Amino acid sequence: MFWNKKKSPITLEDEEWITSCFKWFELAFDTNLKEQEIFTSSNDFLDFEYQGSEDDVLSIVDLIGDKMQVSSSSSISIYFYDEFQQLEFTDEGTYANYEEGTQLTDGQFSKLVDGIYEIGIERSLLNNLDRLIATIAHEVAHIKLIGEERIEENDEPLTDITASLFGFAIFLANSSISKMTTWNGNTHTGWKISGASGYLHHKMYAFLLGYWLVQKGMTSDKWFDYLDKEILNDVKKTIKYLEVKDGA
Repeated sequence: MFWNKKKSPITLEDEEWITSCFKWFELAFDTNLKEQEIFTSSNDFLDFEYQGSEDDVLSIVDLIGDKMQVSSSSSISIYFYDEFQQLEFTDEGTYANYEEGTQLTDGQFSKLVDGIYEIGIERSLLNNLDRLIATIAHEVAHIKLIGEERIEENDEPLTDITASLFGFAIFLANSSISKMTTWNGNTHTGWKISGASGYLHHKMYAFLLGYWLVQKGMTSDKWFDYLDKEILNDVKKTIKYLEVKDGA
């Protein structure tokens, strides 16, 4: 019956774009994505205990640069900047001193004249390890695309895809979800929304992960513990959709 048909969480056009990115990535980086490792968590990826220091961030940059085959010691310079302000919670409401229309960032990338790539990390990310890893992977992906002249013009969605397919898809997927938290005062309650980072909708990341796991033949439940609930639901939907589609 038609109402039992498994559906993709994204449009056919978006499906075709993501699958074409898989093919492009394999050709551009001479990589077999069925053999590419997918990092599941910070504990799985890091080889040291993260304490939230700037030195720890530099170590993460080294690790990601190594996984993405960039020599960070000779080509990447890191600086830290402050952009996010702490929200003030009062009985009257929630306040932040952002100017209207302000575009906030997690990271910044530029190529210096002497050939050194400069990556800026917003300091608040030091308290959010998974999002920090996602941001660094995205900024390093700029080096792989623009710095190594695989593309001529900046393409942020493709940059997120590239960072994902180098193994950081779970970090980028989870970071793409907005989080709502509530606060309580003596006479008022309220809420705030934080997250989402990245340039792709979370359903796009979910399809990418589901498609990738099907291609790798690794759709067991062991992956599911590392995914945000909303991402997980769409990953499962993608896997079921592709199984029906491939079996048709």
